[in-house]
Amino acid sequence: MSRYRRTAHTLLAAALLAFTSAIYLVLGPAPWLIVPALLVTMTLAWAAGSSYARDHRHRQEHEWARRTALGHRPPPLHPCCLLAEDSDGAAHDPHRCTRDPEREAFDQIVARYDTGHGTAA
Repeated sequence: MSRYRRTAHTLLAAALLAFTSAIYLVLGPAPWLIVPALLVTMTLAWAAGSSYARDHRHRQEHEWARRTALGHRPPPLHPCCLLAEDSDGAAHDPHRCTRDPEREAFDQIVARYDTGHGTAA
C-alpha cells in the first residue's frame, strides 16, 4: 500500500468520524455546531479524494516505468507529468515526465506545415 493510499484511508476515516460527530451534535447537545462539523467533514473528504487521485497517478507512473524498462514504448500519460499540469505545459519534470522529447520536437516542426487538409492518397 502506497503512502498516498494510507493517507487517503486515514483522511476518509477521519471524515466519517467527523460526520458521525456532526450527527450526534445535531441530535444532542449542540445543534448549532453542525455547520463547523460539516465543513470539517467536507474538507477531510476532499483531501481524501485528492490523495486517492495522487495514488492513482503514482500507480500509473510505476506501470509506465515498468513497461518502459521491459523495452516497450508506452504512450505518455496524460498529463505527461504533474509539473506540466500545474504549469499548463510550460515546464516538465526531468525525472518523472513520460513524454518523448524527440517526438515532441518533431510534432512542433510538423505543426508549422500542417494545413488541416489531410494527407494526399
